[in-house]
Amino acid sequence: ANYLPEGGEPYDKPVYVERQRPQFDVQYKEGIFAGYRHYDAVKKDPLFAFGHGLSYTTFAYSALCVTPVADGSVDVSFVVQNTGAMDGVEVAQVYVGDLECSVPRPFRELKGFARLPLAAGA
Repeated sequence: ANYLPEGGEPYDKPVYVERQRPQFDVQYKEGIFAGYRHYDAVKKDPLFAFGHGLSYTTFAYSALCVTPVADGSVDVSFVVQNTGAMDGVEVAQVYVGDLECSVPRPFRELKGFARLPLAAGA
């Protein structure tokens, strides 16, 4: 049986981490700008982004459709295809952002995701 890695990193890994001595008086001041939101705010790419996963196959996204709903929300749909030669699992993610917010907000926020097991070529 082949080993099939699935899933993604549950956190961001910076490109370079300076080694420091342990600090016990730690203050968390980043507020809502932690993880991938921090990298967006400082306009830097992490070495491995949130949701980055390893796979033996490839996936393609197409047919994005964003449809307004009467309550002011939107429905988002798209097609995900396994374009590789092996079965695999993709975790599709949907991010949103508020470009006209009056308070500090992240550039993008994860609002939905789905784990999609897909057969090769499906």
